[in-house]
Amino acid sequence: MTTVSPREEELYGVGVSPGIIQGEVHLVGRRHQEVPRYRISPNEVEAEVERFQRALEEAREEHSRFLRRLSPVLRREHLGILDVHHLLLGDEMLIQAAVKHVRQDRWNAEWALQMAVDRFKGVFEAMGHEYLRERQGDLHQVSEHLLSHLLGTARSGSPLAQRPMVLVAHELTPAELLDLHQGPLLGFVTDLGGKTSHTAILAGALDIPAVVGLREITQRVRTGDAILLDGETGRVVLHPLKETIRESESSRRRYIQHQEALQRLRTLACVTLDGMRCALRANVELAGEVAAVQACGAEGVGLYRTEYLFLNRPDLPGEEEHFQAYRRLAESVLPHPAVIRTFDLRGDIFPASLGLPHEHNPALGLRAIRLSLEQKDLFLPQLRGILRASAFGKLQLMYPLISGVEEVRRANALLDEVREGLRAEGVDFDEKLPVGVMIETPSAAILADVLAQGVDFFSIGTNDLSQYTLALDRENEKVSSFYEPFHPAVLRLIRSVIAQAEKAGIQVALCGEMAADPLQALVLIGLGLRDLSMTPRSIPRVKQILRSISLVQAEEMAQKALGLATADELRALRASVREDLAPQFPD
Repeated sequence: MTTVSPREEELYGVGVSPGIIQGEVHLVGRRHQEVPRYRISPNEVEAEVERFQRALEEAREEHSRFLRRLSPVLRREHLGILDVHHLLLGDEMLIQAAVKHVRQDRWNAEWALQMAVDRFKGVFEAMGHEYLRERQGDLHQVSEHLLSHLLGTARSGSPLAQRPMVLVAHELTPAELLDLHQGPLLGFVTDLGGKTSHTAILAGALDIPAVVGLREITQRVRTGDAILLDGETGRVVLHPLKETIRESESSRRRYIQHQEALQRLRTLACVTLDGMRCALRANVELAGEVAAVQACGAEGVGLYRTEYLFLNRPDLPGEEEHFQAYRRLAESVLPHPAVIRTFDLRGDIFPASLGLPHEHNPALGLRAIRLSLEQKDLFLPQLRGILRASAFGKLQLMYPLISGVEEVRRANALLDEVREGLRAEGVDFDEKLPVGVMIETPSAAILADVLAQGVDFFSIGTNDLSQYTLALDRENEKVSSFYEPFHPAVLRLIRSVIAQAEKAGIQVALCGEMAADPLQALVLIGLGLRDLSMTPRSIPRVKQILRSISLVQAEEMAQKALGLATADELRALRASVREDLAPQFPD
C-alpha cells in the first residue's frame, strides 16, 4: 500500500519574535471548559461566595508559587509581566462584580465569574490602543485559571515533550511560556494573539521564535508533523519539503549573521556615511521595558506612555506613585533623556472611578489632553510627580492629542501653578524642564507655526496623524488595509511640521511606528528629522541602514517620495530602494 505524503502548506500569521526554526509539532488542543449555569437558593448564597473566595485564594497561591519558582532565573521585567496576572487575581472591581452576581442575582460562582469577565472584556475590546485592547487576553487567561479551580480541573505545570518541539496551541499564557522555556521549546505558533500580547512580549524578550494569530492552525496539524516557522515574517510552512528546509536553513544562517552584526552596532552612534548624526530612542509602554532600552542601544526614551499606571485598579494613582515611577525612569536612562507623555485616557474605558458619561464616539471625545484639562484632580498629581522626578534625570514633558493653541495655554498655566506650589514648598525640580506637544492631528500640523511659540519641542505621532489625516480607523478590520502612514498627504504634513519647527528654532522628533521601518526612516531623515523614536527591537535595524547611506541619498529618496501622488507609488519606491539595499536585510 502506497503512503501519500502530506502536501506542503504555507500560512501567514503575525510574527512576534524573530528567528527561523524547523522541527516537530507538539500540539496542545484548545482547552474548553464548560461553564455551568444555575440559580442558587437564598440560604446557599454565603456558602457560594465562600466557595468563590476559596478558589480565588487557591489560584493566587498557585500563581505565587510559580513566581517564586521562576524569580531566580528571570529578569525583573519578565516577572513584571507575570505580575499583571497576579494583579488581575486581586482586582477588586472584578471580584466584587462576580460576588454581586452571586449575592444579588443568586447565580452560581462559575456563571457569576463569567458574567463579570464578559463585561470587562467588552471594555477592553472597545479600547482604541492595541496594547490596552489586548489586555482582554490577560483577563481571559486569568478567568480560565480561576474557573479551573472552581471546577476542580486545575492542573499543575504546562504540557511538555521530551525532545525539542515546536509548540502549536490555541493560545499560550505568559506563565505557560515561561514554564515551557525551561524545557525543550524551539518556538511556538498559536491560533490567537497579537504583537502586543504579554506572551508575545515575553517571547521576544526570551528570544523564542513565535508566530501568533493563525486562527485555525491547531485544526491543521497533529503532534509529530513537520513544521517550519519564521518569527520575523510570520510565515509558517506545514509539512515542508526538503528543498524548503534547505532554503530556510540558509536563510536562518544569514539571519543569525545579520543579528550578530546588529548586536555589534549597539554601542555605536547612528551616523550616516557623510557624518550626519541621528538620535534613535525607544517607545516604552511598561515600566519593565526600560531594561530593553539599554540592550538595544537606544539613546534614551522618546515616548513613555503613562496609561499603565491606571490599569487594573479601582482607584487612581496619587502623586507619590507618579513620582516614584518617573524617578525610576529618569535614573535608569541617564545620561540620556526620557520624554514622558501625560496620560491619554478615555473616560468610557478606565478608570471607572472617573464616573464620566457614555459617549457615542469616545475616541474623538473627552480623552487625552481634553480629559486632563477637565479632570484636574487627575492631571495635577501627574504634573507634580513629573516635575519632582525631573530633579533626578533628564526628563521632558509632552502633552498628547493637541488640536489647538488654547489647550497648550491652559495646560501650561496648570504647569506654572504646580511649579509655584513646589517652589513654595522648597521641593527641587528642573526649572528648565522642556515642555512639548505631540503633533498627531491635522489641525495641530496646520497650526504648527503658532504652537511652536508656546513649547520647546514637537514630537510627531504618525500612528494617529495618519489615522486622522486619512479619516479611517486603523483598528477597524474593514478599512485597515487603507491605513498607510507612508502616504503622500502624511508625508507633506510631516515636512510642513519640520519646516515650522526649524523656523521657530525648536526641536522636532517623531515617535510613530513609521520610524521603525528602516526604509521609511530613510525618508524621514531626508525630510529633515534627526530624532526618531520606535519600539526598542527596531532600533538596531534602523541604525544599520542609516549608517550605510549618506544624507544626500536620504534627501534624494525624500524628494522622490514627495513627488509621488499615491500610496501605491510610494510602496513601489520603497520596494525599489529595498532591492538596492538588499544586502542589509536578512531573508
